[in-house]
Amino acid sequence: MATTSQPSPDNSQLQPALITKQSQLATNESQPVQTTNLPEPPPIVSRKRSRHPAGSMAAGRGRGPSRPYKDWGTGKKLKVVLDKDTIQPIGDTAAILESQLGILAQNGNLAPLTYIDWRAPQLDLYKERIWQEVNDNTDVPEVYKHNCLMSVSKKWRDWKDYLKRYHYNTYKTNAERLDNCPDMVDSDQWSILVAFWGGQCAKERSDKNLSNRQFQKMGHTSGRKSHCRVRAELAKEKEVETNEVDRIEVFEKTDTNKDGNPVDKDSATAMARLKEGLSQVPESLRSPAFKEQVFTEVLGQDKNGRVRTYGNGPCPSQVFGTRFTRSRELHDREQLREEVRKEVVDEINS
Repeated sequence: MATTSQPSPDNSQLQPALITKQSQLATNESQPVQTTNLPEPPPIVSRKRSRHPAGSMAAGRGRGPSRPYKDWGTGKKLKVVLDKDTIQPIGDTAAILESQLGILAQNGNLAPLTYIDWRAPQLDLYKERIWQEVNDNTDVPEVYKHNCLMSVSKKWRDWKDYLKRYHYNTYKTNAERLDNCPDMVDSDQWSILVAFWGGQCAKERSDKNLSNRQFQKMGHTSGRKSHCRVRAELAKEKEVETNEVDRIEVFEKTDTNKDGNPVDKDSATAMARLKEGLSQVPESLRSPAFKEQVFTEVLGQDKNGRVRTYGNGPCPSQVFGTRFTRSRELHDREQLREEVRKEVVDEINS
C-alpha cells in the first residue's frame, strides 16, 4: 500500500499544532473544548475504496482519492514544465504534480485541519515543510513556491469543504460524527473540526460563504485541468506561444460542453456578447489589445489578486505587468479604444 513520504520531523520547528478554541467549541453542545496539543497523525494512505460514508448520496460515485505518484519519496525527481509567464505547471506531468499536491493537502502532518485560515502564522512552518517535500521530489525552481502553496491552499480548503459536506452534514448529532471519523483524518483533528463546525462562528461563516456562492453563476467544463494547461494546449494546437492565446479563446474552451453548447445560460450570454463585440471590427484588425478590451467590457474587471481564465496563482501584475494598478487599467483601456478607432479609420480610408 503506497504512502506519502514524510520528511523527518524537526522538533525545534514543527511541533504538533497547538489549537486554541474560540467561540464555544465543544464535542457536545454544553461542554467547551480546552486547548489541545495534537499528536502527530499517521501519513495519508491512498485507498481504493470510496471516501464517502455508506448511505450518502455521493457513495459509489466520483473518482475517489488520488493515488500517490509511484516515484514520490524514492529520490527520483519528477520533471515539471512551468509556463514561463504564469509559472504554473503545464505539459504531461502537470496532472501528476497537481494530484500529489492534493495528497499533501490532505495529510494532517503537513496541513493540519485544525486552523480556520490558511494564512494563520502558525501554519508558516508547515508550508515550508510542504515546499521542502515538493523540492525533494521534483525539479521545480524556487520561483514556483508561491503558486505551489497557493495550489495547496485551494486543495486544503476543498478538502475541508468535502469533509463537512459528506462526513459532517451526513449525520445529525456530534456523537454520530465522532463515531464516524473519516478514514483519512486523524481522530483528534476530526473532533476539533466537529466542535468548531457546530459553533456559532462557523455557522455564520458558512452562511456568508453560501450567500457569496450565489453570485458565482458561470461554471466551466475543464474539471481538474487548470486553465493554464488549457491555454498551453490551445497554444500547441495553434503552434504559438501561450501568451498569444487570448482570454476569449480560453473562456470559450472552458465554458463549452463536448456537444458544442455553452455550459450554462450565463456563459451563453457572455459568449454572445463577446462575439458581438468582436464583430464590430474586421478580423484583420482584432489585435490582442482589442480582444482584451472586449473581454474586460463583457466579463468585467478582475478582482484584486485574481485574473479570470488564469486560474489560481497569477495576479494582475504578473499577467499584465509589475506596475499594474486599477487607475492604469482604466487609462490603458481608454488608450486601447483610441488605437482601435484609429486603426478602423485607417482601414476604411486605405
